[in-house]
Amino acid sequence: MDILNPFGLRNGSLIHISEVKQRGLDCNCTCPSCGDILIARLGEVRSWCFAHSNNCDCNFSLESALHLFAKEVLTKYNYIKIPEVIASFKTKVCTISKPIYFYFDHVLLEETVEDIIPDIILIKGDIQLFVEIKVTHGIDLEKHKKIERLDISTIEIDLSRFFFNKEFDRSRIETIIIENVTDYKRWIYNRKVLEKEIELEDEYLIEEKENMRNQKLREELKAKWIEEQKEKTRQLISELREKNPRMYGREEKLLHTHLWKKANEYLNLTVNEIPTYLNYKIQGEIVFNCDRRIWQTYIFSNFINKYIKRQKSDYILVKGVVSWLKKDFVTIPINTYLTYLDKKEFEGIPDLTDVIGEFLLNLCRYGVLRLITDYPTENNKYHWCFIKLVDNIKLLPRKYQSNEYTEIGNELVNVNTGEVVGKLSEVYKKIRGD
Repeated sequence: MDILNPFGLRNGSLIHISEVKQRGLDCNCTCPSCGDILIARLGEVRSWCFAHSNNCDCNFSLESALHLFAKEVLTKYNYIKIPEVIASFKTKVCTISKPIYFYFDHVLLEETVEDIIPDIILIKGDIQLFVEIKVTHGIDLEKHKKIERLDISTIEIDLSRFFFNKEFDRSRIETIIIENVTDYKRWIYNRKVLEKEIELEDEYLIEEKENMRNQKLREELKAKWIEEQKEKTRQLISELREKNPRMYGREEKLLHTHLWKKANEYLNLTVNEIPTYLNYKIQGEIVFNCDRRIWQTYIFSNFINKYIKRQKSDYILVKGVVSWLKKDFVTIPINTYLTYLDKKEFEGIPDLTDVIGEFLLNLCRYGVLRLITDYPTENNKYHWCFIKLVDNIKLLPRKYQSNEYTEIGNELVNVNTGEVVGKLSEVYKKIRGD
């Protein structure tokens, strides 16, 4: 600190070095601590300060001088605005009182109260308010505990930044001491806070118990809801399995459905021309709520025939088809409960990913697609990737479109003779141009 002694006494009142007009002994000031005559040093180079005239060993106390200064201000006004009182416990916060004016009758300076000496004591009737003046540091932990034990409300006023400047603004500091409640004052202890914090703790514990009960109830309800959804899914699977054979009506009925017209939009197939690979029974196909010829033709048309015509990618991914089928604009009806199934709960029941994977894998038998074996499958059909091998639909020649022929494995076989006509990928021919 540049200024060792910024205060002196003149006619019983504290005066700051910046308020002195005369140099040397003409300042007519004495030391607030020992009473010795002071010299005012108002040089052009060194910081302004007071010095003892007889070079005595006085240990000047800046704290005591500031306490005296604050006492003079408080005595002058006889009131002080104190900060709002806030109590809190964890997440609970309560404002006990807003900033208010405390009017007092007496001001005591550094009076002993039991085993502590507050800087200033303000007294109104039988009410005491301690005021601590912060100079270089606040009160220590020991004094803080003693204040709590005495159960006397205490505020701190931070004046540390105002007394080591040549320009000393007395009126501003008076305003800070009397009026300010936000920047320079804080509660060290307030007797009302402890009582309120105990209430808040009780409220918090009650709410925590209630929250725990509610959380347990929510978890129970969630578990019940999950089990209900699983049961609903199981029932739906059972119902659909019974309903599934009835999904596939006569050919003439299929021709007049709007779904078939949408699925067949790019292929223009007659019912008799629908190839076997677009009428292939797949385990788990109850995920679709329509005739299998509709959804298989729809996927083939949009992801193979249509894309090739438009010179799109030569690759088709299971995850791409699955994502597309879940879009709002796709008209193929899906039983949404079956689009994804927990394998542990519904082991052995294929979901949408499994069905699409098997459908595309079946197209490999007919030379329409080929699974890219070096593509990372991660043992999951969702990541399967296929490359397209044809640039249009492949149909079975009409001479083989009878009950005399059947498909076994990857081959077309004569039912009557057992003769293998050929591999499906060779027998099915591209007979329709772009």
